[in-house]
Amino acid sequence: MENLRNPHIMNFCQKLIEKKGLKLSPEELEKKVDGMYCDFENMLGRNMTDALPTDKRAEYLAKQKNEEVDFEKIGHIFEENIVNPDEILKNTMQEFARLFSNAE
Repeated sequence: MENLRNPHIMNFCQKLIEKKGLKLSPEELEKKVDGMYCDFENMLGRNMTDALPTDKRAEYLAKQKNEEVDFEKIGHIFEENIVNPDEILKNTMQEFARLFSNAE
């Protein structure tokens, strides 16, 4: 399976680590960035799902329980029903950065 990770989000995670001043070995850094990426992806997915109209959210969640994840179908649901994806991404990045900077 190809790597579907967004290099901009990977860079964002690395910059948060640098800004916090964490001193990690290359292996620890890679693990930390991977973990942060997964956390960010989950937060963004939750925020995008929450932004769906109630009926579409219920439909989407029901499909996800019963089917294998199909990124094309997911993309269509969100493209057709969310008018401000860039704003959701921006707000999620700000929320994630706040949470990370306040974590010990």
